[in-house]
Amino acid sequence: VFTTQWSQWWAYSGISGPEFWGNINPEWYICNRGKHQSPISIDPSQLLFDPNLKPFKIDKHKHITGHLINNGRFLTIAIDVSTIANYINISGGPLAYYYRASNILIYFSKEVDQHGSEHRITGMNFSAEIQILGYNSELYDNATYSMNASNGNVGIALLLSVTDTPNHNLSPIIDALDNVMFKGRPLNVTIRMPLGALIPPTMDYMTYEGSFTHPNCFETVTWIIPNKPLYIGKEQFKAFQKLYDGEPGNVRLPLYNNARPTTPLNNRPIRTNIRLKSEVRRRMRVG
Repeated sequence: VFTTQWSQWWAYSGISGPEFWGNINPEWYICNRGKHQSPISIDPSQLLFDPNLKPFKIDKHKHITGHLINNGRFLTIAIDVSTIANYINISGGPLAYYYRASNILIYFSKEVDQHGSEHRITGMNFSAEIQILGYNSELYDNATYSMNASNGNVGIALLLSVTDTPNHNLSPIIDALDNVMFKGRPLNVTIRMPLGALIPPTMDYMTYEGSFTHPNCFETVTWIIPNKPLYIGKEQFKAFQKLYDGEPGNVRLPLYNNARPTTPLNNRPIRTNIRLKSEVRRRMRVG
């Protein structure tokens, strides 16, 4: 029996690019028709201050254990959630439940400050974006059950800015990139750093209701964007350029420039706990 591997069809450019995702697979129709899609470009002048927003919390002391994988579209770390010791909880802020981190996705551009990040601030791109995704562990057993469920998922979008100084918190990932140069090469790697080390040192953030940024584009993600970039060293950033989207002998393109274009806000509120809206732009620029 012939079965279509829809998961192999979509891409970030050409006839399988973002504008066609909803046509490739009928189950992905929301990618084209949805009104609460992600990513978005955040205009600080449109932010709504919410005095009831508390700081969000993450188990900063826990270390990541999981598989580092080049899936041919982006780099991902599938966090091992099979044992309680590996549970990394996310709560507070705009969240009414506890969420468990399950995946880390990494998007990046070819050049500094090009289209590397998916989310933007006043239309400005960052060089890369790391997304920490978690599922509602109070209501659902795993990320598969939560994917298309109400209050099912959280995404923490970390916008990366390139600097001359290396970020040693990222070194375990950078040092492992040679093992995932090509598609489909998983590496069982223990990242010797707390997941919280990826969170910029700020209590300020922006939040909105959106979707996964790749098919199936389900609109079940509460996004949190800290109001400060995460820094990555210039040489560290260059290390991502050696990743490719194909298997050895069947390489088509480098993996960079793998971000979905921004989608319409469609009157969705973007809430923040920042009192001075001008602080968003200032902090994102000067850190």
